[in-house]
Amino acid sequence: MIACWFAALWAGWLAARMVSDVHGSRVLRRHRDLALPPLSHAGACWTILVLDCSGSMTAEDYPPNRFSAARQAAIEYVRTRARRSAEDHVAVVGFHGSAGIAIPWCSLGSASREVESAILNLRIGGSTSIGAGLAEAGALWEGRRPGFIARWLGRTPLPTPRVPRSALRRVILLSDGGHNSRSDPRPIAVRMREQGVVIECVGIGARDDVDEVLLRELSSTVDGRKRYRFIGDGDARELAEQYRALGGALTR
Repeated sequence: MIACWFAALWAGWLAARMVSDVHGSRVLRRHRDLALPPLSHAGACWTILVLDCSGSMTAEDYPPNRFSAARQAAIEYVRTRARRSAEDHVAVVGFHGSAGIAIPWCSLGSASREVESAILNLRIGGSTSIGAGLAEAGALWEGRRPGFIARWLGRTPLPTPRVPRSALRRVILLSDGGHNSRSDPRPIAVRMREQGVVIECVGIGARDDVDEVLLRELSSTVDGRKRYRFIGDGDARELAEQYRALGGALTR
């Protein structure tokens, strides 16, 4: 009887292993960028959410479309951080051929709904200027507006944020393509990282269209791991889950 039980158990294990062999390599390829360790931090988190608003984000492979899925994922991050720390602050930047600050620094303890509204009010544009998006993020850290044209138009400076020394400075950038317009994002990312900003990059869409080399280069390296992940297969649920994980990935 025992021998028969072990034989049945062994047969079940072999069958499961065969299924795993068929699907396992695909699953591992899909999730190999997602298993990043949590950031170790004990203070509040100041985050700039930088979202791609280019025309390709209207593609419907992430139901209902990439843009809606990305905005919902960003909202999931805001809600997760709001539950964890009322001292957190969030700002939002949208970019296409140009970039704009959808909402400057807001405390999640008092203005999380305003942040969510700003995310939902983002609108689709044309090309993809990751550099413009990061430049606007840099303006938020430094309390300034970048560029001669902005100064010529008489735009008033942004208030300089009083970021506590104990706070984690973070940028989470999402894109479905490659940089194809305006300034090079690399030196901007280098300057941010030198200032202690952790840059997280998220790629979505068709993998052949995403400039993963660039996104990896822009992202920070923490404990020997690049803070980059790709969420493919039109998996809007996985995208939202990853943003919830980013919101919870601060060990105390």
